[in-house]
Amino acid sequence: MVADLNGTPLAVRHRATAARSVHRVLDGLVELVIAALAAAGESQPLCAAGVSIPGEVDSTNGTCLHAFNFGWHGIPVADLLAQRLGVPVSAHPDAKAALRAEVAEGAARDAMDVALLFEDQGIGMALISGGAMVHGTKGIAGEIGHCHVPGATEECNCGKAGCLETVASAPALALATRKLLGDQADALLPHRPRLADLARLGMPDVDGLLAHAGHEVGIAASWLINLMNPQVLILGGGFPDAGESFLNAFSAAMSAQALSEASECVTVRASSIPEGAEVRGAVLAALELAARL
Repeated sequence: MVADLNGTPLAVRHRATAARSVHRVLDGLVELVIAALAAAGESQPLCAAGVSIPGEVDSTNGTCLHAFNFGWHGIPVADLLAQRLGVPVSAHPDAKAALRAEVAEGAARDAMDVALLFEDQGIGMALISGGAMVHGTKGIAGEIGHCHVPGATEECNCGKAGCLETVASAPALALATRKLLGDQADALLPHRPRLADLARLGMPDVDGLLAHAGHEVGIAASWLINLMNPQVLILGGGFPDAGESFLNAFSAAMSAQALSEASECVTVRASSIPEGAEVRGAVLAALELAARL
């Protein structure tokens, strides 16, 4: 997304990330930036950039500590992109970038205590407490997708087993759905299904998988509500479109397990940012960076 200095979007370009190679991915991002600048007809030079990454990121220096789905470890993404683009770059985990946008102009506008649960081929979380983003000691705060689900045993990309991602992320549910569908799977599902693609199948067995996932995410949400007592809990990424089976099970589990005093305080909302809250959050981070130059 290319925006002017008022934050108004001028052009958006998308491309699937097929490669895992750091340099190929970052070169592809630069190509997208160039294409978006050309589409916007923007004659002014780029002054700053922001990027959201599906993984653990040290936001102080823009280093990707881990992106398990890519196999990235200790990659200085902000520095590598800055070298390619010739401008300062800020890098953030996708959930934190998304929450930045939601609080600035979306479903949690101006709220001081907010939690976001975010799904995009993995599960992340971000928290704002007292108006400040919670980063933790090394920027890892929010990795709820790698918390253990009792009874779950599937191996996770992080190297552990039974993580929430292994029972409630789109890749995990797509794998389980393909096993159910057998030879029909390729005809009924795209190459990389999202939760919405699974929900659209309308099959009882698949709806059962989604309901189980919703239940586990609802339990995770109840822990968040009890621990953080937020005003707003946002469902972002693929979660809002995961279908009735998922959302009903999510609400039931969250309500059953959260303390009544805490659950009475919280409003659950779906993301309201078009074109992806994580992308918009990266743009807002770039605007902040540009203002400091």
